[in-house]
Amino acid sequence: MDIRINEVCLQQLLIARPTADKCLRISAEHEGGGCGCMISVGLRWDERRLDDVYAVADSLCVVLDQPTRMLLDATWYDLDFRVNLGYILKSSQETVAYGIRFTN
Repeated sequence: MDIRINEVCLQQLLIARPTADKCLRISAEHEGGGCGCMISVGLRWDERRLDDVYAVADSLCVVLDQPTRMLLDATWYDLDFRVNLGYILKSSQETVAYGIRFTN
């Protein structure tokens, strides 16, 4: 997995990180069908698990569990932050989500 984090986003994440040993977990869940596929994306600080896919981006560990990896199905990710939009996740296929918030 390849992940890029721009400088503004990295600074926001480093401020929000509770301790230096925590990884940024990107999680995605399928929330139904209908006319389109709804995917809920969240961010949280967590420990790395044995079955996680992980990468290090600018000294920040980023992890995805296997269900999230399979759902997003991408070779690379970009994480950005804009004051008016919040966190934005793009993948090799699409803009996955914007306005992403931290979850517990």
